[in-house]
Amino acid sequence: GKDIMRDSQKPILKRLVKCLRKFPQQMIRIIGHTDPLKPNYGEGSKYTNVMLGLKRAEKMVNNLTKLKFNPGRFIVVSRGAQMPVAIGKSNKELQKNRRVEIISKPSF
Repeated sequence: GKDIMRDSQKPILKRLVKCLRKFPQQMIRIIGHTDPLKPNYGEGSKYTNVMLGLKRAEKMVNNLTKLKFNPGRFIVVSRGAQMPVAIGKSNKELQKNRRVEIISKPSF
């Protein structure tokens, strides 16, 4: 698994930065996800997916702190493969589950 940001995602990051600067007091929850496990992968792969989800979320925090945001503002969470948004076996379907969600709320 990878934790890279594609060029196509950079405009989304720009919009996020604009919102974060507009509401500087809000805490932000960043949640990393991976694609669902296949039944024969076993327990080690569940751990691997949780860790990959964590790496993805942390990568987003690193990108934001490089833009002068306080890292203490972010809550990093990994859901691994627990919350898929697409069900399917094709790479296109699995890819939809490899994501980072960003949630902004006045308080958690």
